[in-house]
Amino acid sequence: MSSENNSLRNKYILVTGANQGTGFEIAKEFILSGALVAVHHYQDEAGARKLLQYAKPGQCTFFQADFSQEKEVSKLWQEFILWSKEKIDVLVNNAAAFGKSDEDWNMVFQVNTKAPFLLMNYAFSVMSKQKSGRIINMSSISVKSAGSLGVARYSASKAALEALTQLFARTGREDNVFVNAVRPGVTDSPLHHKLAECDPLFATDKFISTKEIADAVVTLASGNSTGSIVEVIGE
Repeated sequence: MSSENNSLRNKYILVTGANQGTGFEIAKEFILSGALVAVHHYQDEAGARKLLQYAKPGQCTFFQADFSQEKEVSKLWQEFILWSKEKIDVLVNNAAAFGKSDEDWNMVFQVNTKAPFLLMNYAFSVMSKQKSGRIINMSSISVKSAGSLGVARYSASKAALEALTQLFARTGREDNVFVNAVRPGVTDSPLHHKLAECDPLFATDKFISTKEIADAVVTLASGNSTGSIVEVIGE
């Protein structure tokens, strides 16, 4: 999708983890669709700001937060909702972490599951009053296909996120708040290159593109489906 999508024009959208890879491409496609996009990053403002080349003046803004710290999730939301004048039309929970040791379990679940849950709660409180909204959670093919305990923390956190997706979808249907997840296949992204060190599932040269994933996200943000887990696995 490279031209404006009228259904998204001037909509307020928050994309987390959008400084590189899949998140960057998702934010880019929303910008090209004419949306007003809030771009979250952890430590890479320079990467996030590369999105400005696609944006009109005032069309996107940037927020920093460490999702391993619960108070920073709340801070991000307060900053976003001030910028958006108490509106949110689309939330994309894309930010993710990958841990290699048993000490990383809490951190991985905090970033990959609890932070999205908190943001869904915040967004839901606004969307249910608006009687409209879309939430898209980014899952992973590892939920059903991983073959190594090395990615157990990551896969389990994403499975939990899919469960939350179904819960919020059931709750939001009557208020026109539609909640879905995208389950990408192996992607040419920094995170998947890290996962390849621990699981042969990700050690491949047959990648799907971040553009394919972004197109699926934009389609969900524009449509009326809810409770779906959409796989994007390419050919």
